[in-house]
Amino acid sequence: MTLLVICTEAGIRRTLNRAELERELCRSNITFRDVLTTMAASSPTLRDLSSSRRLEFRYISSDGALTPVAWNEQVNDYFNGGTIFLQSAPAGTVSRPRETVTTVTERRGPPAGPVTSARTSNRGAITIGVSVLAIIGFVIGAISLTSSVPSWSTGAPSSPIPASPQIGSAELERVVSDYYSLLPNNTEAAWALLTDRARELGGGRDKYDRFYRGLSSVRVSQGPTAIDSRTVNATIRFTKNGGQFSDEPYQFTIIQNGGRLLIDSFSKI
Repeated sequence: MTLLVICTEAGIRRTLNRAELERELCRSNITFRDVLTTMAASSPTLRDLSSSRRLEFRYISSDGALTPVAWNEQVNDYFNGGTIFLQSAPAGTVSRPRETVTTVTERRGPPAGPVTSARTSNRGAITIGVSVLAIIGFVIGAISLTSSVPSWSTGAPSSPIPASPQIGSAELERVVSDYYSLLPNNTEAAWALLTDRARELGGGRDKYDRFYRGLSSVRVSQGPTAIDSRTVNATIRFTKNGGQFSDEPYQFTIIQNGGRLLIDSFSKI
């Protein structure tokens, strides 16, 4: 039972074996924090990266989203021959592992019991009345503001969605790096990082799979380099099963769709 861990920022692509990892750590309840510690022990680059940036593990869920996992989550369920990414957390986000939510809930203590004092009840009624008036005022203000803002027309699912804050260059470049790190072996996961438009450009799933079955390796040989807020240039080396290879320059358009960064189009340059 294996798990492929990819960290493009540290240049790591390592396949973990569950039995070997359990023997190395002398226990079976292994968490993602244990995995990072074990990998960093043999990689000075990853060790330096983890000390300077906030990292997180992400797996590709059934809907194609890169979903973060909690540091104390058990790794055992992920040893199914799949792939998981170790990345810098997106800028401007706050890591909220699932165990943190539990801890906060436990510290709140039991809810307060009913208040029987008439004076306290009157104060509560006044407070509720003030709150209701405040809510009504807020709703009226929101309606007034909404009426003065021009409506946005809805486009196709793969059209760019205005987002704030702006997507950083490193995040755009990582989309391309992560995509090609999956190929040619894991076309299922790579396909999930493409929009419908990009899939059509690729000729559909059958042609896509057939193309990558004819390759022994695929890698980014130059770049990737973000040239604006949604465009990335990179040179890709395609190596055929017979050993012949070619370096081909491409330009990629990256969009944010449903909270995910996806490749929306690609073309040779």
